[in-house]
Amino acid sequence: MSARVSLIAGILAGLLALGSCFGALYWLLLPERFPVGQVEVKGNLQNTTKAQLATVLPRASGNFFAVDLAEMRAGVERLPWVRRVAVRRVWPGRIEVTIEEHVALARWGDDRLVNTHGETFSGKTTQALPAFIGPGGTSAEVTRRYRRFAQIVAPLGTA
Repeated sequence: MSARVSLIAGILAGLLALGSCFGALYWLLLPERFPVGQVEVKGNLQNTTKAQLATVLPRASGNFFAVDLAEMRAGVERLPWVRRVAVRRVWPGRIEVTIEEHVALARWGDDRLVNTHGETFSGKTTQALPAFIGPGGTSAEVTRRYRRFAQIVAPLGTA
C-alpha cells in the first residue's frame, strides 16, 4: 500500500511542478509583462530608409521574450539594399537590429547590381557604375577578374 501511495504522491508532485512551469511561462509571455520598449537600428545605412524599416519592424511590439527575431530578420533581409542582418534581444526591453548594406560595384543586366563581394541584388541607383556581363551565376568570378584587371591598370592612372 505504501508503494502505491508513494507513486500517487510522485505523480501529483510531477503534475504540480509541470503546472507551475506552464503557469510561469504563461505569465512571462503576457504582452503587458516585459514589453519591448525600443528597437535600435545599427549600421551605416546609405540606401535603406527609415520608412522601409518601419514596414518590417513594427512586428517587434509585444513581449520581450515572445517577439519573433527570425521573422524580424527575414523581413529586413527582404529589403533590396540589405546584405546581412543580425537581430538580438538586449535586456531589459530593447531589440537591436544590426544591418550591413550592399555596396554597389557594378550593374548586372538591366535590373540588378553587383556588390563588392560579387553578389547580385535588386537595388536601384543613379550612380555611374560599370556594366558587368556574364552567364547567370558568374557574378563573383566577373567581380574577381574586374578587381584583378583594375590592379593591373592602376599604375596607368586610368581610374
